[in-house]
Amino acid sequence: MKKPPSISIIGMGAVGTALALSAHNAGIQICQISSRTDASIENLPGALQDKFVKLSELNNITSDILFIAVKDDALNEVALQLSKQVDIQSSIVAHCSGVLTSDTLQHLVNDRVSVASFHPIQSFTGKSVFPFKEIYIDIEADNVSYTKLEEISAFLGAYALRVTKEQKALLHLAASIASNFLVGLIQSSVDAGSMKGGDKANVLKALLPLIRDTINNIDEVGTHRALTGPIVRGDSETVHEHMKLLKHEKYLSDLYKLLGEKILHISLESERITETTAEEIYKRLYHVE
Repeated sequence: MKKPPSISIIGMGAVGTALALSAHNAGIQICQISSRTDASIENLPGALQDKFVKLSELNNITSDILFIAVKDDALNEVALQLSKQVDIQSSIVAHCSGVLTSDTLQHLVNDRVSVASFHPIQSFTGKSVFPFKEIYIDIEADNVSYTKLEEISAFLGAYALRVTKEQKALLHLAASIASNFLVGLIQSSVDAGSMKGGDKANVLKALLPLIRDTINNIDEVGTHRALTGPIVRGDSETVHEHMKLLKHEKYLSDLYKLLGEKILHISLESERITETTAEEIYKRLYHVE
C-alpha cells in the first residue's frame, strides 16, 4: 500500500484535534503540531504531544502537507506570521475554513508551495476515535494539490468533494442550515410539544427516534420520497388544527408557515398533491379562525 503524505497541523481547536487524532489512528506521519499555547493538547496521546511546538517558537515545517486549522478571523494573521517566521518545506498549505478560499493564504505562495482549502463537512465533539471516517471533505485546490489532498482524505477514511471558490461558501451555507439550523428546528419542536407544561426532556426523548428514522429515510430514498405528514397527504384539516394551536405563538406559527410552504413545494414537485389541494392547505396556513 502506498505510503500517505506526512502532515503538520497548526491550530488545536476542535477541527485540528480531530484531524490530528484521525491521522494518528490512520498511521499517517505527523511531523509537527502547533498552537499559540499548549493547553489545547492535554487530551492528545503522548506521541502527539511530543510533536508540539508553540507557534511563536515554530521556525520550520518539514511535512509534505501543512494544515492550518485556526478560526477564520485569525487565519490571515497566522498566514502572515508564517510567511515571515517559518521556513515551510511543505508542497501544500491548506486551511480548514468552511467559508474562506485559498486566496487567504496567498502570503505563503512561492515556487515550492501551493495553497488550498480542506474543509471537513462535520461537527466535531471529541467523542469519536475516527472522527473523519466516512465524512465528506470539500477541497478547493489546483489539480496537483487536489490529487494529494484527495489521497490524504482516503487515508483518513473520508470522501473528497472538489469545489470551486464560488461553490465553497454555498456548501458551507448549506452545511450550517443542515446542522446548526437543525438543532434550532428540533428545539422549536420541543418547545411546541411542551407548550402546555410538558416536560421538555421527555418530549425530546419521544421525538429522537422519529428524527433518526427521518434522517435514515432521507439517506435511503431522498428528501422528496422521505417526506411524510399532513401536508404531503393533503390533510388540510390537520394543518388547520395545528395553526389553531399556534395562534398565540407567533414564532412557532411563523416557523410552521415558512416550512409548510417549502413542504408544499416539495409535495407539488413530487406530484403527491394537486394544485387545488395545495391552494387549500396554503389558505389553512394563513387564515386561522
